[in-house]
Amino acid sequence: MKKLSVFSVISIMLVILASTASAGVIGTIKIEGGSFALSDSVILYGGSFTGGPAVPAGIFKLTTSNPTGAGVEVPNYGFCIELPQSIAGGYTYTVRDLEDAPLPVNASYSAATPMGPDKAALISELWGRHFNTAWLVQGGTTGGIANSQLGEAFGVAIWEIVWETDTLLDVTVGNGFRAENVEQSALANQWLDSLDGTGPMADTVALSNNDRQDFVTVPEPASMALLVLGALVLKRKRK
Repeated sequence: MKKLSVFSVISIMLVILASTASAGVIGTIKIEGGSFALSDSVILYGGSFTGGPAVPAGIFKLTTSNPTGAGVEVPNYGFCIELPQSIAGGYTYTVRDLEDAPLPVNASYSAATPMGPDKAALISELWGRHFNTAWLVQGGTTGGIANSQLGEAFGVAIWEIVWETDTLLDVTVGNGFRAENVEQSALANQWLDSLDGTGPMADTVALSNNDRQDFVTVPEPASMALLVLGALVLKRKRK
C-alpha cells in the first residue's frame, strides 16, 4: 500500500477544513454587548413594525468572547438580520452558515424557517460588492457621505433582502418591508439593483440566538492561515 506523503496529508486536511467550514453550524461565540455606533434612525414597516417610533439601523459594534469551534473568530461589527427581535448582551450565539439562519414569525421561533440560499447569496454579494471597511470610522465620511448614513443604507438593504415578499428589491416600497427616513435610500437601491449573481461573494455567516437579535458578519477564521500555509508548502514542493 502506498503511503501518503506529508504534503498529501496536508492537502486532505485542508480540503476537510474547507468543507467543514461551509457546512451548517460552525461554532459558538458569546456576545458581551455592543452599540449602534455607526448608524442612523429609520422608520420601519415589516415584521413587528408598522411605522414609528424611529429605530437605529446600521453597523452594530460587537464585543465578543469565548469563541468555540474550529476557526471561529468574528470581527467586532455586524448588521442586524431580524425585525422582531431585541438586542441584549451576555448571550451565547451559534455561528452558522447564513442560509441556515432561522427567521422568526411574529417574534416567535415556533414557526421559524431558514433564510435559505437565495437570500444568503444576495447578502453575500451585497457585502462583497459594496461593503467598505472605511465606514467603520466613527464620525468619518466616505466618498463625501457620512459613514453613519452609509451603514444605515447597508443595514436597510440587508433587511430588504431578508424580509421583502415582493419580487422588486426597493427599500422604500414593498409589502414585506420598507423604510422611511433613509437618507441614502437611492444608494441602497442602487446596490440592490447591481446584484446579479456575478459579483464577488463575501464569506458571510450568521450569529443566531432564539431569544435575541441575530447578526450577519464576515468571519476571520484561523483556518484561513492553514489554507495559506498549505498552498505555500505545495507551491514550494512543486518548484
